[in-house]
Amino acid sequence: GRLADPGLPTGTDLRIGLLSAGMEGMLADSMDVRLRGMDAGLGFDIDLMQKSSGTRLSSSGEFASNLTRLGLKTLRGTLLRQPLALEAPFEITSTSSGVTWRKAGLDFGPSRLRSQGSLSPGHADINAELTDFDPAMLHPLFPHLPSAKVAARLRVTGNPSQPDAHLTAAADDIRLEDSDFDSLGGLDATADVRLSQNLLQAQADLKAKSDIAITAQVSSPIDVDLLALEFD
Repeated sequence: GRLADPGLPTGTDLRIGLLSAGMEGMLADSMDVRLRGMDAGLGFDIDLMQKSSGTRLSSSGEFASNLTRLGLKTLRGTLLRQPLALEAPFEITSTSSGVTWRKAGLDFGPSRLRSQGSLSPGHADINAELTDFDPAMLHPLFPHLPSAKVAARLRVTGNPSQPDAHLTAAADDIRLEDSDFDSLGGLDATADVRLSQNLLQAQADLKAKSDIAITAQVSSPIDVDLLALEFD
């Protein structure tokens, strides 16, 4: 293919084919990548396949030549034998004042992940929600995970160096195959975690259909700084 000056990428047209690509323990059988020049950056198309886990994905998008914007137009296929699809095009932008991403939705099997937010040196505003997630869908990679119906919601606001955060999660009908816990029937669990003024407060409840109930609470000071990225 052709690789042009990054400052003038319109002449770029590069195709790459890879075999056994990825990280140790998570290798794709094949990966095909195409980069093509556009007026303000580079467009990309990626196709990935791993037969053993039942994974075949394709995605397309574009990114600015100065890396200040990434747009994902499509993402679809099968991941770990479950259908995967991006609900609508997704875009994330980075400037000297921070990072912003528009509302994004991802369907994975019966589950749905939605998120939107912004993060700057002076303010954080992040929302994320997960519904109808079953950890057993990850069995091709993690065969010992339980089955359950999981929902979670996260809200983060305030100064990133001292944020206010609230996480709620619920897992219904938790079942572990080949485990003594099966004699208790399905387990239900909830968690409520709050962070405010560097104080973490959390409560978890576990209930079984055999009338067994366990509650745990914890409170601890903790320093959290969301600014893993530096904004010049």
